[in-house]
Amino acid sequence: MRRFYIHSHYRKQGIATKLLRIIEDTAIHHFKVLTLYTDTERASEFYLTCGYHRDDLHSDISHFKILVKT
Repeated sequence: MRRFYIHSHYRKQGIATKLLRIIEDTAIHHFKVLTLYTDTERASEFYLTCGYHRDDLHSDISHFKILVKT
């Protein structure tokens, strides 16, 4: 996935969170860690609330999440 945007008319309805969960539920069968890059504070806060952690070690990664099968 390259880009992940929700049109401003549809924000604050839980759509992004639901879509991200679907992506994670699919990814967990293929990956152990999801990484991403964002340079906006709004997106950063979104990912932090979804369980992602900041990555200050890599210039091309801003956040990561370790996927755990339940």
